[in-house]
Amino acid sequence: MRSITSLIVLLVLIVLAYILYMVNGFGFASWGKPQIIHNHNIVLEKIEQLGRLELVKYKFKDIYDYVEKGYLANETVGIIVSAEAVGCIDLKKIKMQDIQPKGSDSLLITLPKPELCYWKINQQETRIYNSFHIRMNSASLYGQAYKEAENFIEKTARKSDILDKTKASAEQLLKPLLQEISQKKVVFLYAK
Repeated sequence: MRSITSLIVLLVLIVLAYILYMVNGFGFASWGKPQIIHNHNIVLEKIEQLGRLELVKYKFKDIYDYVEKGYLANETVGIIVSAEAVGCIDLKKIKMQDIQPKGSDSLLITLPKPELCYWKINQQETRIYNSFHIRMNSASLYGQAYKEAENFIEKTARKSDILDKTKASAEQLLKPLLQEISQKKVVFLYAK
C-alpha cells in the first residue's frame, strides 16, 4: 500500500512539474542564455538641413593586401573590400541669380558642380581572407588596413567618370521635371 501511495504522489508531482514547465519553464528557460539589458541615453545633438541630391552610386570590389614591414616579421592583412561612392549635386548652393530666363521660352540654370558626396566601405560585405600578425591586439593593424582601403576607394572614385555620370543623371532626372513645372525649355550650365 505504501508503494502505491508513493507512486501516486510521484505521478502527481510529475504532472505538477509538467504543468509548471509548460506555464513558465520553471524559470529555467533563461538559464544558459545571456541576459540582454538595453540602456540608451540618446540626445539629439544637431539638426542639419541637407540639400544634396544623390544621383549616382558606384559599387567597387577590391582585393587588397596590406603589409606592414617590421623588425621581427611582416604583418599582413588580405581583405576583399566591398565599397561604394556616391556622386551628388548640392542644391543648397543654387541661388536666384543662377536661374535666368533666356527669351520667353527657355531657362538657363547654373547648377553647382557635381561632387563626391561620400565613399565608404560596406563592412557587412567586406571579408578578411588572409591575416598574419604577431601583435596581441590586431585591431590597429586591421584598422589601418581598412583606412588605407577606404582612401584608395576615394582616389579610385575621383579618377573614375562618376562626376560626368552625375551630370548626365542630373540632366535625365531634373530637366524633365523642371521643364514640366516651368513649361519652358531648360538648359543646364555648371558652376566652375
